[in-house]
Amino acid sequence: MEFLRLLNQYVWGTHADRKLLRLRSTVRKINAEEIALQKLTDEELTAKTEEFRNRISAGENPDHLLVEAFAAVKNACRRMCGTKLTVCGIETVWDMIPYDVQILAGIVLHRSGIAEMATGEGKTLAAAMPLYLNALCGKGAHLVTVNDYLALRDSEWIGSIFRYLGLTVGCIQTGQSPEERKAAYACDITYGMNSEFGFDYLRDNGMAMSREEMVQRDLFFAIIDEIDSVLIDEARVPLIIAGEEEVPLDQYERFKTIIRKLTEAQKKRIDSFLHDAAELLRNDGTAEEGIRLLFLARLGMPRYRPLHKILEDSNLRMQLDRYEDRMRQMLAATQFSELKTNLYFIVDEKYGQIELTARGLEFFEHLQENLFVLPDLEKQIAALRNDETAGEPEKKKRIEKARENYRLQVESIHDFRQLMQAYCLFEKDIHYIVESGKILIVDEHTGRALPGRRFSNGLHQALEAKEEVRIESENITYASITQQNYFRLYKKLAGMTGTASTEASEFFRTYKLEVTPIPTNRPVHRRLHEDQVFRTRREKFHAIADEVARRFEAGQPVLLGTPSVEDSETISRILRMKKLPHQVLNAKQNRQEAEIVACAGQKGKITVATNMAGRGTDIRLGPGVVELGGLFVLGSSRHEARRIDLQLQGRCARQGDPGESAFYVSLEDDFMRLYGPENAVKIFAGNEEPSISCKRLDSIIEKAQKKLEMHHYAIRKRTLEYDDVMNKHRTVIYSIRRSILCDDNAEKVLDEILLRRADFWIGSRSRENDETASDSRLSAIIFEESGIRIPDSEWKESGRDPAEVIAEHLKTQFPASLDELDEPQKNRMVRALLLQAIEREWVSHLNAMEHLVDNIYLVSYGQKDPLVEYKKEAYILFERLMDSIDEGVVSALFRSAPVSARFSNGQDQLVRKNLKK
Repeated sequence: MEFLRLLNQYVWGTHADRKLLRLRSTVRKINAEEIALQKLTDEELTAKTEEFRNRISAGENPDHLLVEAFAAVKNACRRMCGTKLTVCGIETVWDMIPYDVQILAGIVLHRSGIAEMATGEGKTLAAAMPLYLNALCGKGAHLVTVNDYLALRDSEWIGSIFRYLGLTVGCIQTGQSPEERKAAYACDITYGMNSEFGFDYLRDNGMAMSREEMVQRDLFFAIIDEIDSVLIDEARVPLIIAGEEEVPLDQYERFKTIIRKLTEAQKKRIDSFLHDAAELLRNDGTAEEGIRLLFLARLGMPRYRPLHKILEDSNLRMQLDRYEDRMRQMLAATQFSELKTNLYFIVDEKYGQIELTARGLEFFEHLQENLFVLPDLEKQIAALRNDETAGEPEKKKRIEKARENYRLQVESIHDFRQLMQAYCLFEKDIHYIVESGKILIVDEHTGRALPGRRFSNGLHQALEAKEEVRIESENITYASITQQNYFRLYKKLAGMTGTASTEASEFFRTYKLEVTPIPTNRPVHRRLHEDQVFRTRREKFHAIADEVARRFEAGQPVLLGTPSVEDSETISRILRMKKLPHQVLNAKQNRQEAEIVACAGQKGKITVATNMAGRGTDIRLGPGVVELGGLFVLGSSRHEARRIDLQLQGRCARQGDPGESAFYVSLEDDFMRLYGPENAVKIFAGNEEPSISCKRLDSIIEKAQKKLEMHHYAIRKRTLEYDDVMNKHRTVIYSIRRSILCDDNAEKVLDEILLRRADFWIGSRSRENDETASDSRLSAIIFEESGIRIPDSEWKESGRDPAEVIAEHLKTQFPASLDELDEPQKNRMVRALLLQAIEREWVSHLNAMEHLVDNIYLVSYGQKDPLVEYKKEAYILFERLMDSIDEGVVSALFRSAPVSARFSNGQDQLVRKNLKK
C-alpha cells in the first residue's frame, strides 16, 4: 500500500501540489483582470468597491467576486507605489505589489484554510486580498495578530490600501476606551491582538449591563496571523477577566517558613549523597552504591547544579541512566519504595508533580499536627444530625461549622501544594521574572514577560511569598474562555504562519482547517548545519561564544536564539567577557523588540534573543552581508516542538537571500534531560572530543520531538474536551444575557423565570401521603422564598396548571412597588435585576467548576474516567446554577429592599473589585 501511495504521489503529485495547480489557474485570471483594471482612472477603480458591495447585497455569492476583488487590491497596490506613508511614526514608501504566491495564499485564506508561508514571503500583504473581499459583506473582517505593535503597524501600513479603495480600517489596542473599541469594530476591517478580541467578547457577553456597553458585532470572518502561536502554543491558556477576592493570605507566610526548612533539609541530604557518591566512585568508577546515591539526588533535586557538575562525566551519566531505567520499571516494587524513604520529597519535572515521602510527611507532622488529615465530613454531618441533645437551629449551626472547618483544611492543603510547586518546580528567570516588586510570568514559547497575567489557583501568591514581594489578593473569575473556543465562534476562520505542517492533523481535527504549503517566490538558499551536541551546558555556551566571535571577525551578523531569560543572560555574560558588542532581547528588555530584531541583519551585528522574540518582524540584510553568507542563526537549544526550531531557522535566507542555521545542544539541556534519547550518552562513549555531530543524532532528536508533540496534542485535546463542557454552559448563559440586553421587553424573561420557579416549588413539595400536609408544605416553600402567601384554593380549584396560576399571582404582587417608574425605567430596572442575579450565580459557578477541574483527577484512583465523572458533576452544577439564578431573581424582587428604591439609588450597577485580565 505504501508503494502504491508513493507511486501515485510521484505520478500525480501530492494533494497540496494538485490543489496549488488548480489555484494557479485562478491566479492567472486575477492577473489578467488586473491588467484590464490598469486602464481605469483612480475614481473608476475606487468605485468598484461600491459596485461589489451592491452586488453582494443583491444576493451574489462573494466567491464569484474573488477574481475581480483580488485584482482590484493588486491594482491599488500598483497605483500606491511611491506613495509616502507614516507607519508607527516612521516615514516609509509603499513599494509592494502582490506576487503570484501571495495571491495563492490569499485564495487559500478566503476559502477558510491555513496558508503556510515561509518567513519573509509577505503574509501581511497576502491577507489584504481576502480581508478586502470579505469586508465587502458589511459584517466586519478581523485580522488577528500576536501583539499590539503588529496590529497598529499593519492597520496603518496595509490599511492605506483599504482606505484608498474606500473601506474603513480600525485598530484595537490595549488600554482603549469602550467608545474607541466600538468605533474600531464598526469599521469594515479591524486589526487587533488575539487576546484583546477575546476579552472584548467576554466583556460584551459576560459583563455588559446595557446594549450600549457592547462593542463587538457578530463574529463573521477572521484571519489569524501566526495561527500556530495562537491556537497551538496558547491553547491551554484561558482568557480570564478576574477581580480580587478577599481571602486570608497569612497561610502563605506560615507555610513558607515550613517549606523552606523542608527544602533546606532535602538539600542537606542531597549534598551528603553527592559527597558520598563522589568518594565511592573515585575509588571504583562503577560502584553500585555511588550510582544509587546519584539516582536519589536526581529524584530529589533534578536541576541541582552540583549534580550536573558530577554528570559531566559521560560514563557516569550512562550508568545512572541505566540504573534509573531499571528503577522506573519497578515503581511499585519494595526496593523503589525503600529508596524513596531516603528523601523528603520527589520531584517529577516531566509531569510537573511533587510527591511527599513518608519522611516528608513525618517532617511536617513534627512541625504541625494533622496538617494533611481531612476529616470524614459525611460521617461528621450524620453524627450531628443524629444528636438528640441539640435542637434544629443548633444542629444547623454545628453542621455549617463542620463544613467550614473542612473547607479551611482543604484550602490549607491546596496552599501548601502550591508553595511546594513554587519552590521545587518554578525557577526565577526561566518561568518568571521579578520586576518592580512584582512577579511577571514569562511565556514559555515567546520568552516575553506577560504583564497583568497571573498564575491561577494561588500559585502566583505562592511565588510572591517565595520571592518575598507583596502578596496580592487571590483572583475570582468573572468571565473566561479558551482561545480555541473563542475563535471557533467565527462563521469563517482562516490563518497563516511559517510553520503549520507539523500540526496539520490537529488543525483539521480541531478546527476543520486544512494546511496548504505555499511555495516561495524565489529559491531558498539556506545552509543547515548538523546539530553540535556537547556533554555539558558550560562547554556548549563557550563553544557558542567562540563561534560568534569567529563570525563577528568576518563581519557576518549573528542572531542567537535562546529558550529562556537565564540562557540569554548567561550567553550575554560570556560575550561581554570576550568583549563582543551585542544586544540582548528577552522578557526583561522587550521595549524596542521590533526595532532590535529588524536591525539583526546589519553587518557585524550580534543579537541575543529568546526564540520567538520579534516574530512577525522582517529582518533585512544590510550592505555587504550577502557576500558574507547572509544572517547566521544559532539556536542554543532544541525546543520541545519542531515548529519553534523551524521558526528560528526561518529568520534567515528570506526572499532568495543566503543564510545559515545551526543548533548547539548539550546533554544537560532540559529537553535532552527530560525527553532526549536514552542512548544519547552512549554516542559520547570513547569520544574525547568536546562535541559531536551526526545525522543519526539529528534524527533521534527529531523522533523525540515528534513523540513529545503527540503528548502535548493529547493534553490539548483533553483540555478542549473539558472546556467544551464549560463552553456549553457559557453559551446558554451568554445567550440569556444577550436576549436580556438586546430585547426591549426584559419582562418576557422574568415571566419565564417565575414559571420555572413555580414548577420547582411544586416539585419540591413533601412526598407525604397526606395531601393536606403536602399542600401546606408548598405554601410554606413559596412564602419562605418570596414572602408572599398564596391561598391553596387559588391554584387547587382553578382547574389550570398550578405553576401558571402561582406565576401569575406572583406577577400581580410586584408592580405595586414600581408604580412611580415609567415603562422604559421599569424595563431597565427588570433588566438590571436579571443581569445582577445571573452574574452573581455565574461567578460562583465558574469558581465551582474551576475547583471541580482541579480535583476531578482523584476519581481515577477509584478506576473511574475523570472526564465522564466531570461531565456528570458539571451537569449537576449547571442545574443548580439555573435554579440559583431563578431563586436569586425572586428573592431580589420580593424579599430585598424595595426594588424601586434600589433602582433610584443607582444600585442597578454591579460592584466589581479591581478587575484585571
